[in-house]
Amino acid sequence: MVKRFCLLLLFLAVAFASGCFKKETPPPPPPPAPAEQTFTIYRGSPDGLDLLVPEHITIKDNGRPVMENALDALVYSKPRAGNGLDVIPPGAQLLSLKVEKGVAYADFSKELATKGLGSNGESLLVYAIVNTLTEFPEVQAVQLLVEGKARATISGHIDVSEPIKRNADYLRK
Repeated sequence: MVKRFCLLLLFLAVAFASGCFKKETPPPPPPPAPAEQTFTIYRGSPDGLDLLVPEHITIKDNGRPVMENALDALVYSKPRAGNGLDVIPPGAQLLSLKVEKGVAYADFSKELATKGLGSNGESLLVYAIVNTLTEFPEVQAVQLLVEGKARATISGHIDVSEPIKRNADYLRK
């Protein structure tokens, strides 16, 4: 009987211990930090030397392609204080962007083709877009479109009828 009592006590002790001491589950891992996208866009030189200066931008990943975000930043954001001048005409909008066989087709609203930019202003506009997009290895040239159509020039000075390659001559050394 003592044996039975001891076995019963042992059984109850094991049952009690297994029920009372729950295994602690480790806390869930912290959520991953939001992914970021980093890219370089080009703005007009703040010293008026008709050159382009890089602006490095980091944003939270919004699920859109980084190339689209870069061009959006060039078109819609304002330069950081003292870091460059906006070369995109007011009201210009990016309508679409696609890349085929190394050529980026960047389609803008008619406001891009502002008259009176002058040859230097038009050069900075064109090469700000081209040099921003050719930062991406899949883009070797850029075809600028206005309202879905290729034009001879944007405002009368620079030939944009064919895809344009990167031009480092406009970049500050």
